[in-house]
Amino acid sequence: MQETAKDNPGSCIAIHANAGEVVIVPPGWAHYTVNADPERNMSFGAWCIRDYGFDYEDVRAHGGLAYFPVIKEKGIEWEPNTTYRAGTIIEKNAREYSEFGLKKGIPIYRQYEDDHNLFNFVTNPVTLKEIWNNYQP
Repeated sequence: MQETAKDNPGSCIAIHANAGEVVIVPPGWAHYTVNADPERNMSFGAWCIRDYGFDYEDVRAHGGLAYFPVIKEKGIEWEPNTTYRAGTIIEKNAREYSEFGLKKGIPIYRQYEDDHNLFNFVTNPVTLKEIWNNYQP
């Protein structure tokens, strides 16, 4: 994920996640999902609000995001997309999102069934502006 798809993408972060883990991408950030194990099928769910739209114009103009994943025997290596003025990519593991009230180990759809309002950070991100202002993926 990266802050923007403009020439200077800002922070570029790769989150490594396993089955059952959650990754939250901040509103407005450009992002994509990569299956790092071509021997296994991957499935994932993406929760987004179409009201906020999808703007791919800058991504297309750059031929993708700031880094391309290259799958090697030891995992993913990141090749810079030279159409951006990018610094480095930061790699992290998926984490807990206690600031949003999510609970690790409980399927996200179950959490939604139990409390729809828990997911206002998706449906109405402005209501949690103070969290988004200090958010770190």
